[in-house]
Amino acid sequence: MDKYITLVHGHDVDSVCSAAIIYKLLQKLKIGASNVVTESNYSFGAKDFEKVKKVGHKFVIILDIPVVWVDTLTQLTKFYKVMIIDHHKPKGYVRVCYINPRIYDDTIYIPTTYIAYKIYESFFNPKDILWIACIGVLGDHGVESCKDIFLKLKKMSPELFGDSEITSESLFRNSKLGMLTRMIDSGRIIDVKNVDKIFKIITAAKSYEDVERNSLIRKLFKSVEQEFEKSLRKFEKDKKVFKNVVFYEIKSKYNLKSSFAGYIQTLFEDKVVCVAQKFGEYYEVSLRKGNKLNVDLSKLAEILIDDLKDASGGGHPSASVVRFPSSEIKNFINKLEKLNFKC
Repeated sequence: MDKYITLVHGHDVDSVCSAAIIYKLLQKLKIGASNVVTESNYSFGAKDFEKVKKVGHKFVIILDIPVVWVDTLTQLTKFYKVMIIDHHKPKGYVRVCYINPRIYDDTIYIPTTYIAYKIYESFFNPKDILWIACIGVLGDHGVESCKDIFLKLKKMSPELFGDSEITSESLFRNSKLGMLTRMIDSGRIIDVKNVDKIFKIITAAKSYEDVERNSLIRKLFKSVEQEFEKSLRKFEKDKKVFKNVVFYEIKSKYNLKSSFAGYIQTLFEDKVVCVAQKFGEYYEVSLRKGNKLNVDLSKLAEILIDDLKDASGGGHPSASVVRFPSSEIKNFINKLEKLNFKC
């Protein structure tokens, strides 16, 4: 038996932490593992397949990737045994072991890190990876549906919580746990090349203190926080506020759109927040919503990209993303202006 497995993951905190937990599980089971970071945070494609081929292990686990393209998956399953662990909208994958709680309840919101945690827990006591699990879930704003692990961690390490309520918003903004989440996220914000480095730091760490003290992560985090503050000042001057939407185009040397949208949503409880950022010839727009707004952002994403050329989008009810050519930006903003829904 080939006792080596390739772990394939994306760039964000949930993806990295879920892969780190499975990596640590495999270590305990005396099974070797290598990791591959996908080209895109949202999909597994031909270039990623080539990376897997170079590693050469017979078993592949893909974590927290919304789309595995059919042609690529067909090729992958010809040569490898494949498991997919995910929490996005279920796909009709075949010839794979597919783990996704939304197959049974499409309304459920459980980040992939929590699924990885439960898998680990079925083999070993998870106390050593509990801090990774909570960071991964918080990174995907899934605290409310996974409170059990946060209550356990608070008993073990109350200093990570301070006086914060156990909610995604409060922990992310006001706790050391939130700071650690932002520190880990800073790697991909500055450069995707940092994602693999962050993964290796987490998997080598004995505790959260090892991450907190790491010189590379501290340096990246400081740069991101400074850029974030500059962007926040520009936002106050340049944002566009419509009836139901706040729109802002962020212009930064870093990929800040997602984390910036996550922060801005806390300032507008009754609006959808759209933060756009241009990459090459395309715009990517992160969608978030205020806590008083009952809108499914995954469905809203589908509405917004309808009739836009070469557009794509999707995600979760509380967080989604759309992508379209820069030539369509005016049409997109016009759609935002016309949106009309109630809290």
